Amino acid sequence: MYVYFLDKFACQLLEQEESLPFFVTVLEKLAFISPIYILILVQVHEPLIKMLVEKWMTVSHFDEAAQCSMTLMLTQLFEHEILPAVPSYILFFVNKYLLNCLSSAQSLELQVRALALLKKILQCGSGPAEDSEEFELLSLALKKQLLSRRETLSIAVAQCLNIIASNPCYAACLHHVLKSDLPEFLFESLHTMNIAQLDAVVSCLQSFAQSDAFFSRCHAVYGMESLLQMVSTLWKLRIITYYIKPSHF
Repeated sequence: MYVYFLDKFACQLLEQEESLPFFVTVLEKLAFISPIYILILVQVHEPLIKMLVEKWMTVSHFDEAAQCSMTLMLTQLFEHEILPAVPSYILFFVNKYLLNCLSSAQSLELQVRALALLKKILQCGSGPAEDSEEFELLSLALKKQLLSRRETLSIAVAQCLNIIASNPCYAACLHHVLKSDLPEFLFESLHTMNIAQLDAVVSCLQSFAQSDAFFSRCHAVYGMESLLQMVSTLWKLRIITYYIKPSHF
């Protein structure tokens, strides 16, 4: 019955693009029940995924609730049991969709889901590795999230950047990030009393500090004031001893 549903929708989608949000919402619900439904989608209707992502990037009137469903559905593609079945050209389109989504998202829910998709992609080693234009778009999109000063977004951005800094396959992307002013905005994220945010940002900065490029751009000098402010905050919270362990500096 599921395959029949996909067959019927594939025909309708070519003629009635307004049915796309409904279909994606159904896929999100199915994915929540079990990722196996997304695996069936990949195996039986591979061209349909490409069509979904392509149409989503070219049609501007879908609301962010529908985009949340689309983003969650795409996140399922990067589950370990599904990813090997996903063609590389599909991953290419998903990356393009993600960069567009991160740049334009307005609601907190969509921003969180887009960052969750980015984190999943990076963890699977499928993130931007060589395209300088993608590096630039990603840096700008992540900077936008940090500028919102929302703790949830700052934590997610720091976690994503930490993955980039820790994985050798993203060396070129890391080099671009460290050449930009993104680390400086990350230092600004230390001005918080949220322990989870402090932990995520400090961990990311530690990973950055393993690269000579981090110091060649004087990021450490710029961030010294923020680090001192963080120490003052930790002292007030009476947890300074956790952060002065050798593993944290």
